[in-house]
Amino acid sequence: MRNYVNCFCRFLLNKTIDVMLYVDRLDGYRVDNLDKQVIRAITQSFGSQIWRIGVVVLTHAQFSPADGVEYLDFVSKRSAALQAVIQEAAGLKRSEKEVSLY
Repeated sequence: MRNYVNCFCRFLLNKTIDVMLYVDRLDGYRVDNLDKQVIRAITQSFGSQIWRIGVVVLTHAQFSPADGVEYLDFVSKRSAALQAVIQEAAGLKRSEKEVSLY
């Protein structure tokens, strides 16, 4: 997967990028190593500034979390987990709200 991301990133290096959509599944319970590798590859290829024009999109919104977990709480935790990994990879401070989550 990392090689695919790197090849795709090389293709885009000389292009103007107005916005980047990072699409992930809402129904994941944790951010796994593959997510981290992809986020690091994007950051390494385009620099941390790419996340200033990046939007994280979570799919599978019809997903129902486990019993006893409120939907909005689950979405908030999933969003926060992705945002933390992106902030770490991009070297952003936690106080910087540079990553938009939708």
